[in-house]
Amino acid sequence: MNREQRRQWRQYVLGCPDLTPAQRVVLLALETFADYPAGTNARPGVDALAQMCGFGRRVVLSALDAGRRLKLIEPTARANPVRGWVAVYRLLPVPISRCTSVHIEAGFKVHEPAIQDARNAIQGARARTDTNPINTNPKTPKGLGACTKATYLPADWSPAAEVVAQMRAEQTHIEQELELKRFRDHWHSTTRNAQKRDWNAAYRNWIRNTAKWASRNGQALDGQTAYERKTAHNRAVFESLADDPPTPELEP
Repeated sequence: MNREQRRQWRQYVLGCPDLTPAQRVVLLALETFADYPAGTNARPGVDALAQMCGFGRRVVLSALDAGRRLKLIEPTARANPVRGWVAVYRLLPVPISRCTSVHIEAGFKVHEPAIQDARNAIQGARARTDTNPINTNPKTPKGLGACTKATYLPADWSPAAEVVAQMRAEQTHIEQELELKRFRDHWHSTTRNAQKRDWNAAYRNWIRNTAKWASRNGQALDGQTAYERKTAHNRAVFESLADDPPTPELEP
């Protein structure tokens, strides 16, 4: 990417009808972290972009996803929270018609050789192996559901009928109607790991963890806590003592 392509990239993002105003702000903020004029090595991190733009993490993630979908940016290295790495992005040149200021369709003859050369260079770079690549294994592992895209919990989500029946059979003392409300409120309010590939599986884990925590806190199968059982036992002992005649005192 050269200086002219960098300027065209900013102009296109500002006027792109497929982006919301918030997404435009996030992408323009990301552009300030890229090397000039190549547009590579942009690694601000989601939290830094959210703080810089004054948005939440969900808005920033949505903007990055829109940028990848529109081929405005491309990730060159994935994030690794364990090692403290953030995702790395590079800006992709946008072929723009000087007359209409829109993307040139495939098959249209590009009049600017520099832009076409830049696109060819990017396609050649994709064939090379990058450090910290996004996908080091070209084969999809079997049984891991790698093709299933993670999504946020829908507003009116409910578990499948067979999942509800399974959990009622496994955890008979758990009130699933109440836990479903807690499940929805938790995943609608949090931003940490809020995307799941299988929400039915997440719900099953939620019910099982609720049963495990209840057991650790002294929750019996009948819903009575250990403190309540001890209080009831002591009350019964005191009532039985009140019915018995007092023991006479022994004289010295």
